[in-house]
Amino acid sequence: MSEREDWISDIGACFVKQLPLYAKLERERGFAYRCIGIVLRKSKINEFVNRTLQSMTTVINFQHEHERNGWATMFGFSSATHLDIVLQQLDSYLKISDFKSSSSSSSGGGGLFSFLGSKTDTHSDLSRATSLLAYGYVSIYASLDLIVSRMESSILNTAAKIARTIKEETAKFIVAKSFIILAQSMNKNHLKSDFPFAPRNDLIQEMVNYITQETGSKLQPATFNQCVNACHALM
Repeated sequence: MSEREDWISDIGACFVKQLPLYAKLERERGFAYRCIGIVLRKSKINEFVNRTLQSMTTVINFQHEHERNGWATMFGFSSATHLDIVLQQLDSYLKISDFKSSSSSSSGGGGLFSFLGSKTDTHSDLSRATSLLAYGYVSIYASLDLIVSRMESSILNTAAKIARTIKEETAKFIVAKSFIILAQSMNKNHLKSDFPFAPRNDLIQEMVNYITQETGSKLQPATFNQCVNACHALM
């Protein structure tokens, strides 16, 4: 390992160690996540990148907007040079999150949907939606030479699957924001080439489902407008 790589790893480790000091400072934590993402983007040590990203999935408080945005952006920054590691970590996190959510719901004795509206369900929705936001930033910051194939094989299908599971209002807002970013990343002006955006209609339909949901509570204006903006961006 070169002296420069030692230096980069040390900086990243210092940012990680600082996170507990910002336990009640969500803006600072969000900024720290972004800094960690920049450090990981500069690192050439795959093991360090993989280990750090894995540890980041256990420290975030998904209730805080600045933390969510910083955390998701961290994965985007890291993907510029470590795309496959980032996608692997997000995929693994989603599998673990879904397993925990399913186990918690089943243990309640009321079946899979017995905890809708509970804190457990809200946390699960926010974590999945924030993971989708991370996929969005990955699609923006990753190398153009690699991202198209990953979009077709992984990201877009995952986006639609996550969107279908979301019930909580704030999480729906995050999904709509993620769809806008995904649409921007697939724009030919960003890709410098045409892209056959096959799942486009599926993503639009998920937004339409949010808007026309047949439940007693309607979307708040901000979420409604975000979903409409997502439909417009995807068209």
